[in-house]
Amino acid sequence: MMDGMRMEPLGEDAWIVRDLPGEAWRYVASAEALPGVIEAAACFDSLGLWIEESFNPVLLDHLKAAEIDEPRTIVVPTIYDGPDLGEVARLLGLSEEGVVALHASESYRCGAVGFQPGFPYLRPLPAPLDALPRRTSPRPRVPAGSVAIAAGMTGIYPGESPGGWWLIGRTELPLVSGDRTLFRAGDIARFVPITGR
Repeated sequence: MMDGMRMEPLGEDAWIVRDLPGEAWRYVASAEALPGVIEAAACFDSLGLWIEESFNPVLLDHLKAAEIDEPRTIVVPTIYDGPDLGEVARLLGLSEEGVVALHASESYRCGAVGFQPGFPYLRPLPAPLDALPRRTSPRPRVPAGSVAIAAGMTGIYPGESPGGWWLIGRTELPLVSGDRTLFRAGDIARFVPITGR
């Protein structure tokens, strides 16, 4: 077993592999090639495995990080007019333009996709934006396409849902098409400011 890596069963048909050396998305293809693994999903430094009854956890010793030269880059055209933009600027002692410039200045790695299908968890958020915790009162309704920040990450709401992140903009980029999602763990996101309609 790799140094520091821990494996834990999650019921009868799933395992979680924790503390992988490096980012978990690099191990997805290797894990899915193991006999008895139905599907693998990355979440920052952990890997979820959905397995068949025949799966032998000893096989996890054969996990290898993929050597991927160029991660996929997704450009996110963003209208920075979110309802929380002014409050975020005030809380951080910045102008709204400063918040936008900081947010758009970085490339973000997708560490996981979840709480709803297609929601990318992107990090690292630059300082001082990374200092904002989640909102104390979540909204009952966040519109689809909302670009948001909280707890050192940025993300995009693919569909309307409740949410507790700070809404700083919006995009019309579709994040889900049928049963496929735009983002995968390991992708790079770049937010590009555009003017609203």
